[in-house]
Amino acid sequence: MLKDINLTLEPGATLGLIGINGSGKSTLLKVISRCMYQTAGRCEIHGRVGALLEVRGGINPTLSGRENI
Repeated sequence: MLKDINLTLEPGATLGLIGINGSGKSTLLKVISRCMYQTAGRCEIHGRVGALLEVRGGINPTLSGRENI
Protein backbone atom coordinates (compact mmCIF):
# COMPACT_ATOMS: atom_id res chain seq x y z
CA MET A 1 0.00 0.00 0.00
CA LEU A 2 1.35 3.42 -0.94
CA LYS A 3 0.78 6.28 1.49
CA ASP A 4 1.78 9.93 1.61
CA ILE A 5 3.66 10.05 -1.70
CA ASN A 6 4.28 13.50 -3.20
CA LEU A 7 6.36 13.63 -6.35
CA THR A 8 7.02 16.36 -8.92
CA LEU A 9 9.34 15.84 -11.87
CA GLU A 10 10.43 18.29 -14.54
CA PRO A 11 10.05 17.39 -18.24
CA GLY A 12 12.85 15.08 -19.35
CA ALA A 13 13.68 14.00 -15.79
CA THR A 14 14.60 10.43 -14.92
CA LEU A 15 13.38 8.65 -11.79
CA GLY A 16 14.76 5.50 -10.22
CA LEU A 17 13.08 3.75 -7.30
CA ILE A 18 15.09 1.77 -4.78
CA GLY A 19 13.68 0.02 -1.74
CA ILE A 20 13.15 -3.26 0.06
CA ASN A 21 10.79 -5.93 -1.23
CA GLY A 22 7.17 -4.98 -0.66
CA SER A 23 7.83 -1.25 -0.33
CA GLY A 24 5.63 -0.35 -3.33
CA LYS A 25 8.19 0.40 -6.05
CA SER A 26 6.43 -1.58 -8.79
CA THR A 27 3.02 -0.38 -7.64
CA LEU A 28 4.10 3.26 -7.87
CA LEU A 29 5.59 2.74 -11.34
CA LYS A 30 2.42 0.99 -12.51
CA VAL A 31 0.26 3.87 -11.26
CA ILE A 32 2.54 6.49 -12.84
CA SER A 33 2.62 4.62 -16.17
CA ARG A 34 -1.15 4.04 -16.06
CA CYS A 35 -0.81 0.25 -16.12
CA MET A 36 -2.77 0.24 -12.86
CA TYR A 37 -5.16 2.75 -11.33
CA GLN A 38 -5.16 3.77 -7.70
CA THR A 39 -8.20 3.23 -5.49
CA ALA A 40 -7.68 6.42 -3.48
CA GLY A 41 -5.91 9.72 -3.91
CA ARG A 42 -4.94 11.14 -7.27
CA CYS A 43 -2.20 10.90 -9.83
CA GLU A 44 -1.83 13.83 -12.22
CA ILE A 45 0.27 13.22 -15.30
CA HIS A 46 0.93 15.83 -17.96
CA GLY A 47 2.69 14.54 -21.07
CA ARG A 48 4.15 11.12 -21.79
CA VAL A 49 5.59 8.60 -19.37
CA GLY A 50 7.72 5.56 -20.12
CA ALA A 51 8.41 2.99 -17.42
CA LEU A 52 10.54 -0.13 -17.24
CA LEU A 53 8.64 -2.63 -15.13
CA GLU A 54 9.82 -6.07 -14.09
CA VAL A 55 13.31 -5.85 -15.56
CA ARG A 56 14.56 -8.99 -13.84
CA GLY A 57 15.04 -11.08 -16.98
CA GLY A 58 17.29 -10.29 -19.88
CA ILE A 59 19.83 -8.25 -17.92
CA ASN A 60 23.43 -8.70 -19.03
CA PRO A 61 25.68 -8.14 -15.97
CA THR A 62 28.64 -7.14 -18.16
CA LEU A 63 26.76 -4.11 -19.54
CA SER A 64 25.93 -0.84 -17.82
CA GLY A 65 22.35 0.00 -16.85
CA ARG A 66 22.02 2.33 -19.84
CA GLU A 67 23.37 -0.33 -22.23
CA ASN A 68 20.94 -2.95 -20.88
CA ILE A 69 18.02 -0.61 -21.53
